Amino acid sequence: MTKVKAKALGKGAKLSWKAQTGVAYRVAYGTSRKKLAALKKGSSKGAKGVKVITVKTAGKKLSNLKAAKKYYIRVCAVDKKSKKAGKWSDIISVKTK
Repeated sequence: MTKVKAKALGKGAKLSWKAQTGVAYRVAYGTSRKKLAALKKGSSKGAKGVKVITVKTAGKKLSNLKAAKKYYIRVCAVDKKSKKAGKWSDIISVKTK
């Protein structure tokens, strides 16, 4: 995954990235960069304090985040047929308003 972007929206964030064909996406986010960095290739296991969700489109609006808090985010693609996950994107951050 490349070019993941995040924009603060009050108590949320709008995420976007370049779409790929034949894939879904895993979005991992949390307030600890260290915990997010510990995620292994495409995995959501062993990530206490990190929320991982699956989305079908190239973008996601995260809501119900805490105000004035910095969140760290990374995304990976998951092949729809084989369910095989790719590498996580670089970690980006966004501060809620």
